[in-house]
Amino acid sequence: MKKIYILFLLSVFVAIFSYAQNDNEALIGGVTYKVDTLSAMKVGPGSFYTALKYSNGSKHIRAYLLEVDTQNQYIKFESVLGKDSLVTCELTSGMAKRKSREGAVYFAGTNADFFATKVELGTTIDSYVVDDDHLIIEWEIPPRFIGRKLGDAKFEEEFGLKLIALKRYDAKVDKSLVMNNPSDDTVFVEKDVFVLFGHPKNFRKLGIQIA
Repeated sequence: MKKIYILFLLSVFVAIFSYAQNDNEALIGGVTYKVDTLSAMKVGPGSFYTALKYSNGSKHIRAYLLEVDTQNQYIKFESVLGKDSLVTCELTSGMAKRKSREGAVYFAGTNADFFATKVELGTTIDSYVVDDDHLIIEWEIPPRFIGRKLGDAKFEEEFGLKLIALKRYDAKVDKSLVMNNPSDDTVFVEKDVFVLFGHPKNFRKLGIQIA
């Protein structure tokens, strides 16, 4: 019996780098980075995984690449939902284990949680999957929150989300920094960033409320 190997693709994206004169250098945003190969291996039929590290002084970028022969007869592409639901999340490793069966092995995939949360909240800066049921999202303050006090922002009571940090833009360093122990009287200003923790469905609830 032919065994099918499946790549579950929740999102596909392409990174383009301009390589400098040397094979171990790359130009990214006009900056030259040294390139080191951390890992290179075959992971499935016609499929090769490469992990790269780009370095320039204290700046580091990691890239994880998967090359797949789409014409390989043993390869099939499928989309997968976290726990087969639109309102939950799941690690890709968990999806692969759960969906694999006799004659069909899920062995590679990419997670679209980051892109999905950006769409829902509109001003999301970054997001992280903590586990199958929780996310951390950095969210730039929307206009409706400007001028309100920290003590009046009832994220936990209204949305089931925990505010774990507040970041404020500092023009001196041209970036947002975490505020140390802000009081309930702290007034939100433009460019503030909320760092929120909670269940994906609660972030969707927040997104609907502010839409």
